Amino acid sequence: MNTKIICYILFCNTHVQFLEGVFHRANFNRRISQAQSNPKNPIEKTRSTATLSILNSKDNSRLKNSYHQVESNVSSSLSNFLSSPIPSMTPTLTVIPSSSSSRYPTYSTVWWNTTQRGTEIMEVLQNVSNPLLFLKESSQQEASSWIINKDPLNLSSDNEHLTQRYTLMILFFSSYDLEDFSEEYWNRHECEWDFLNCTDDNFIMRLWLGGNNLTGTIQTELGQLTHLEVLELYYNNLTGTIPTELGQLANLKYLELYYNSLSGTIPSELGKLSHLERLYLNDNNLTGTIPTELASLSNLKYLDLDDNRLTGIVPNKLFDITDRN
Repeated sequence: MNTKIICYILFCNTHVQFLEGVFHRANFNRRISQAQSNPKNPIEKTRSTATLSILNSKDNSRLKNSYHQVESNVSSSLSNFLSSPIPSMTPTLTVIPSSSSSRYPTYSTVWWNTTQRGTEIMEVLQNVSNPLLFLKESSQQEASSWIINKDPLNLSSDNEHLTQRYTLMILFFSSYDLEDFSEEYWNRHECEWDFLNCTDDNFIMRLWLGGNNLTGTIQTELGQLTHLEVLELYYNNLTGTIPTELGQLANLKYLELYYNSLSGTIPSELGKLSHLERLYLNDNNLTGTIPTELASLSNLKYLDLDDNRLTGIVPNKLFDITDRN
């Protein structure tokens, strides 16, 4: 049996996670810790395409021989890795394009400043964007690099506005060239930027980005802006689906996504937005049925789902909206 071991370099903070169980050996953590002088260094994360039947059927002599051959090959590869010099930790922002014929996504080596501050910020951001944070050329990776290496505000990992600023930078990197904005623009707190409004304690409350030529998808990270009351992304060139994470915006009153090219279904999670008053999803390419959960939005006054490709029956309670106006 021909069995190939495909190794990918990924990043874990202080431990090794193996994807398929071939390398779950009792002494593995000890050998890795001996090889790594710095627990923050990148380490090899390995994926095997060997079928699990090899692991589950070791009593079968033919499969057992194949299993031992895989284990032998892995041990040899690991020995070579452990005896080689630890890669340089010099941060780099250079992105090497991946081959279009690659079967798997291409993940980056270290692109952030590997000081204690940089590593601690990465620990926070990977809980927000993993695994897109590690994907080469992603807006998440560019935004994290800017936050750590270039942001004039030099935020720390425990800053309560870190995730908020990071989320906004994802929007910028997905649609704009930062050189189009003056350096003075970035020296300011995000609440002083032109297209938003904040609470007294500097949390974003309104985000007005209608008609701004935004491209790409609606980022799931927007679900982190939990103080948001108004989200306007209409008249743009947005594609993809409506993220279910928008259902986390418990204070949201206005959600206006009309005149884009959004596809997929209307997330039932929008039914959790108990304060929602306006829901404009018209003039997209949405399909499926209208979620019955929308009928539970007791404060909803305006609903527009026109010019989509929706099917099925309109929930009866949605007709009550006209009585609220």
